[in-house]
Amino acid sequence: MNQPQEQVSNERQFEIILQELAPELYLIYETQKLTNVSWEVIREAIIALHDVAWNGGWGEVRIFVSNGKTMTIQGAKSRKLETETIIVNS
Repeated sequence: MNQPQEQVSNERQFEIILQELAPELYLIYETQKLTNVSWEVIREAIIALHDVAWNGGWGEVRIFVSNGKTMTIQGAKSRKLETETIIVNS
C-alpha cells in the first residue's frame, strides 16, 4: 500500500472509531470536512456559545466575516481572529 492509500485507509478507520466512541464529535468532524471551515473558527464559535450559555443562559453569538476572513466572534466576550474562514486542503 502506498502513502496516499494508507492515508485514506487511516482516515476511514479514524472516522469509524470516532463515530462509535464520540458520535457528537463525529458530527462536528464530518461537517468540517464537508465545509472546510477553519478549525480555529469552529473552536472559537463553540467557546463563544459556551460563554453565552454559562453567563446567564441566553444571548447571541455573532460571527463577522469580511472578504473570506473571520474577523471577530462576539458572544459574552469579543474575540478578534482575522483568520481565513475556509481552509484549502492541500
